[in-house]
Amino acid sequence: MDKDGIVPPPDIVEHVHPLPVCGFGAHSPHAPHCAGLGRLVACGQVVDPQHPAYGNALCWHRRPDAPAGGAPPLAATPDATSPPATAGTTASAGGPTATSGPGSGTGSAAGGGGDVSSGNGDGAGAVSSTPSTPLPPTDPLTEPDWCWWLKYFWLVPLLLLMLVLLGLLYKLLKWLGIFGLLKELVAALWELLKEFLRGRLRTVPDPPPQTEPVQPPPTEDAPHDSTDDAEEDEEEREHACELNGEPSITLHPAGWVIAAPDCLPGMIHLVHAFEMAAGFRGHCHCCEYSQEIKGEIHVRRRGREQWEKLDMVIAGGALLDANEYRLDGKPGFAYGRRNGQKNIREDSYLPVRGSGCRYRGEDLPGVRDLSLGDTVRIRLMFRGRVIDRCTGLIKWEKEWTLRTRGQIDLDMHFPYTGTSTYTYKKQY
Repeated sequence: MDKDGIVPPPDIVEHVHPLPVCGFGAHSPHAPHCAGLGRLVACGQVVDPQHPAYGNALCWHRRPDAPAGGAPPLAATPDATSPPATAGTTASAGGPTATSGPGSGTGSAAGGGGDVSSGNGDGAGAVSSTPSTPLPPTDPLTEPDWCWWLKYFWLVPLLLLMLVLLGLLYKLLKWLGIFGLLKELVAALWELLKEFLRGRLRTVPDPPPQTEPVQPPPTEDAPHDSTDDAEEDEEEREHACELNGEPSITLHPAGWVIAAPDCLPGMIHLVHAFEMAAGFRGHCHCCEYSQEIKGEIHVRRRGREQWEKLDMVIAGGALLDANEYRLDGKPGFAYGRRNGQKNIREDSYLPVRGSGCRYRGEDLPGVRDLSLGDTVRIRLMFRGRVIDRCTGLIKWEKEWTLRTRGQIDLDMHFPYTGTSTYTYKKQY
C-alpha cells in the first residue's frame, strides 16, 4: 500500500529504479534494474514531489510464481535496501504476522501489511507498517522527443507525389497553351481598363426609338458637316496602329547555303535565311505583320535533261503559285497572325502575342531532298506588310526577291582526311 492507500493487485510486484522508464525506444523492453523480474505491466515516471520515489521510474511487474487464488508473498526488489536483521529476528515478506524469538525486544517490519509482535514479554507490542514502494504512475507514458517524426513519416512520400503531380499539370497546361491564353486575356483586359480610365472606351450606342423620324440621306447640293468627319478621324487615330520606327527585313549575308553540309545524299537542304522585325506603340493589338509569297522552284536531277517543278506547301496547306501572292507560313501557322497561334521562335510578338508591341520573325525558304549533282533554279518573291486590324489600313509594305541557280557539289578537304562536305556552287 502506498501513501494514498492504493494497494497493487496480489500478483503484481512494484519496483523503483532510476530513469528512464521501461518499454520505449532503445530502453525496450526492460531496464537493467528490472533483470530477473516478471513481465512488465506498466512503467512511468513519478512526478509528484511529495512521493518518496519522486524523480525515479516506478514499474509494475507480474509475479511469475504467483498462485492462481491467493495473495503471494511480496518479493524483495534488487534496489530495495533495509537494515540487517538482528539476531533472533524473523522478517516476513508477505505473511500475515512476523514473530521474534527470545532475545532483544525489537521486532522486524512486515512488508506485506501484517502485524509485528514480539515473542518476549518485555517490550511486546504490535505495529502496522506500509510498504515503501511508491504509487504506480497515473500519467500516460510518453515517448522520447526524437521519435515524433515516426508518426508523420508518411507525409514525406505524399508531399513528393504532390510535387510530381503539380509538375505534370504545369507541363500539360503549358503544352495546351492555357498559360498563353491567360496572358493574352489579362493583357486585353489591361488595355480595356486603361482605355476606360482615359474615358475613351467605346460603347455600343442605344438604338433610336421607333417613333423618331428617319432623316433623308443628304443630296449632293446639301452642305456637308465637317464636324462629324473630324470626330471620326480623331476616333480612328485614338484606336489606330502606330509604328515605332521603320520595320526591317534583314537577309543573311551568307546567301544560299547547304543547311546540313554533312547530311546524307537525298536529304540535302538548300536554304536562304532572313529575319523580320517591327515595333509598334499605342494600341499595339491593332498592329499585325503579314507576309506573302509567290514564285517557282525547278530542279534538274543528275544525269537528266528535263527540269522538274517542285511544289512548296505554305500557310493553310496551300501551294506556292508563280504569279499570285499567297499567305506565307507553314501548314500549322501563318507569319504574323496574332489570333489562334502561339509564340514560337520563328514567329513571336513580345511580351505576349495578343497585345505585344514587338514582332520578331525568322524565315528559312528553300528546297529539300536534293542530291549530289542536282541543279536548282529558284525564284521566290516576298511581300511584307504591317496592317492596322482596327481600321484595315496598310501602315507599311515592302517587297524583296530571292533567286539563284547552281549545283550541289562535293567539297574535298586538302590534305584529304577521309571526310568531305556538300557545298552549293552558284552559277548566277
